[in-house]
Amino acid sequence: MNSGDAKNLSTHPAHTAICGLLMLTYLCGFTLDPALEKVGQIGLLLWSLGFCFMRPWREQRLSKEVKWVLAAFLAFFLVALVAHLAGEGGRDGSKMLARYARFLLVFPLYYLLRRFLTLRWLGISIVLAMFFNGVWGLLEYAAIVEGCTRDMCWPTQVSASLNPIQYGNLILCLTLLYAVMIPKLSDRGLPHALAAWCLFAVGMFLMFSSHTRGAMITLPVLGIAAVCLFMKAGEFNITKAVLVAVITALCSISSWQQVSEKIEVGVAEYNEYENLAEEGQSSIGTRMHMWRASLKIFVENPVLGVGPGQYKEAARKLHDQGQVHTVAVYRHPHSEVFSVLSTRGVAGLLSLVAIFAIPLWYFYRALSVKSDQIKIFGIGGSLIVFEVAQAGITETIFDLTSFIGFYLIMVTALLAVISRDAESMNRSES
Repeated sequence: MNSGDAKNLSTHPAHTAICGLLMLTYLCGFTLDPALEKVGQIGLLLWSLGFCFMRPWREQRLSKEVKWVLAAFLAFFLVALVAHLAGEGGRDGSKMLARYARFLLVFPLYYLLRRFLTLRWLGISIVLAMFFNGVWGLLEYAAIVEGCTRDMCWPTQVSASLNPIQYGNLILCLTLLYAVMIPKLSDRGLPHALAAWCLFAVGMFLMFSSHTRGAMITLPVLGIAAVCLFMKAGEFNITKAVLVAVITALCSISSWQQVSEKIEVGVAEYNEYENLAEEGQSSIGTRMHMWRASLKIFVENPVLGVGPGQYKEAARKLHDQGQVHTVAVYRHPHSEVFSVLSTRGVAGLLSLVAIFAIPLWYFYRALSVKSDQIKIFGIGGSLIVFEVAQAGITETIFDLTSFIGFYLIMVTALLAVISRDAESMNRSES
C-alpha cells in the first residue's frame, strides 16, 4: 500500500467521533423523539453534502459492486421522476417526488460514511441505541412515560414517537442488527454475555408489545434466514441458535394469545372482505380492496402507472364508476408493492425489486470476506433488507419518512464500512 492509499483509507479521530455521534443520535431518535431523529438524519445529510464539495470521488474509486447498489437507489428515484412527468403530476405527486429525492443522497452519504465511519463506531452506536430505545420502550410499556407525540399511546402497547406498525418494524430491524453482534459482545465474559442477551430479549419483547402483526408473523422466516446466513459465514453455533429460539419464545409468551387471536381475526377478515361495510372496516379487508383497486389501476397504466401520489385520485375515479369499494379510496394502498404497481407500473416494480435485491446481493457476498466483523455486518445488512422488504408487502413503507431515512442511512452505512474495510484487507494482502 502506498502513502496515497493509506491517506485515502485513514480517518480523522474528531470527524470519526462526530460521525458516530450523529449516527447514534439518529438511531436513538427514530423511536425516542422525532426531533432527535431529525437532528441526526439532517446532520448526516447536510454534512455529507458539504463533504462532497471537497470532491472526495477524486480520491476514491468505487468498486463495480458498490456502483450497482448506488445505481439501484438512483434508478428508484429516476423511475418515480419519469412517472411523475408522464402522469398527472399535481401537488401530491410533487410531495412524493420530493420525498423520494432523499434516495439521491446515497451518493454524498456514502462518501462521507466511507471516510469517517468505522465498524467500531457503527457497532458502538447500534449497542447504545439498542440500550436507550429498550429503556424508553420498557418505561412506556409500564406507563411511566408517554412516548407518543400524537396521542397515539394505548395501555401496555409500545409505539414511542411513531405509530405501532412503524415502531414494531423498526425496533425489529434494530434488534436484528444488534443480535448479530451478540457473539462478539459475549466473548468479553459472562457479565457482558448476560447483558447482551437480556437486551436482545428486551428488543424482542418490545416488538411483540407493539402488536405489529406483520413483524410477528415474519419472525420464523427471519430466523431461518439468520441460521442460513450464519452457516454461510461459518459462524453457526447450535448453542447460539437454541438460545435465540428460547429467548424469542419466552418473549412471545405474554403476547402469544394476542398473536393467535390476530391470526384468527385476519383469516375471518379475509374470508369476509367482499362484504366489508364502510362502518365496519377491518385491516385485512381494507387492504384487499385497496390491492384490487391497485391492480385495476395497473392494468390501465401498465408501464409507468398514474404517477407518484396519484393512487387516491385514480381509486376515486374507479369508485365513482362503481368498480371498487369505498374503503379503497385512500392516500396509499397499504402496500409498497401495490403502491408502486399502480403509480409507477412495471418500471417502478423493477426499481423496487432492485433497491432490495442488489443490496442483499452485496451483503451476501460480504459473508465470504475473511473478516469476522465484516461478516457480522454483512449478516445484519441482509436481515435488515429482508425485514424492510417484507414490511413493504403490507405497508406503504416509503410513504413514511422514517422508513426512507432508516433504510437509506443504514444500508449506506453498512455498504460504506464493509466496502472500505474489505478493500483495505485486499490491499494489505497484496
